[in-house]
Amino acid sequence: MLFNKLGRKIPTEKCRVFANAERNFYKINDPLIDLEKQNKKAVNLKLLSKSVNLKNIELEQNNLYNSIKNDSNYKNLILGTSIPFAISHQDLPIDIGSQLEDRFLPLIKKVYENAVEGSWFKATLQGQNTLKESIRIVEASGYKNFVKSAISGCVVGCYFPTAFQEYDVKSQRNQINILPKNENFNICLSGHIETSYSLIMYPNLLYSRKYYSPILCLSALEHEDPRMIPIIKSYGPHLEFWLLSQMMTNSQTQVSEQWSGGITLYRNI
Repeated sequence: MLFNKLGRKIPTEKCRVFANAERNFYKINDPLIDLEKQNKKAVNLKLLSKSVNLKNIELEQNNLYNSIKNDSNYKNLILGTSIPFAISHQDLPIDIGSQLEDRFLPLIKKVYENAVEGSWFKATLQGQNTLKESIRIVEASGYKNFVKSAISGCVVGCYFPTAFQEYDVKSQRNQINILPKNENFNICLSGHIETSYSLIMYPNLLYSRKYYSPILCLSALEHEDPRMIPIIKSYGPHLEFWLLSQMMTNSQTQVSEQWSGGITLYRNI
């Protein structure tokens, strides 16, 4: 068994995790999924091409879910939070930092502040760091193919934001490379596109009156300063994007029960 009853990857010997990835103090506010409504919203916000057949997209989403459910290696992922998506974004700039700064972060801000009364969304970059021309995709994360597919065509997938909850970032990146393949879907470490999509579709994802929320690490991305990592977190009723240091000391990186990395399973259609 690769995933536990919380839908998290069971750590291997060399992983750095908090409490063996089995605590559930920090929880995501699981959304009530309505595929038809969600896909129409994605078209209206230009995250999904208006030329696609939405009935076919919904069928592909359901087929992918069943493929995951029927795979003994991955079926426990569904025990955690899962967010289906369909994305085709042909006009994205090539630069990852520009994608964040010019497209996704402004759209998250607009949707979030309209959805949650009295709230704000802000982006904070520690030090003198920047996003544009400073962010790249981690090699061997599988995310380059995902981004290429989303720009060149359409991807239908499922985002599991808590699959690597309690893992440090290095362990998340190492673990994605030992996962078994499946001929019915592709596998990658989660990054900015599907995380942003999920927060745009479901603005209350990280806002709960009952629980503290995990911090979503965009672990498929790395900054030119390797100490820095992009994350999204809640702050009461507010939402924040941070480019912050993952260093606890000069030589030791952060490991916390609040930090969470995601796994994305997807198909090109």
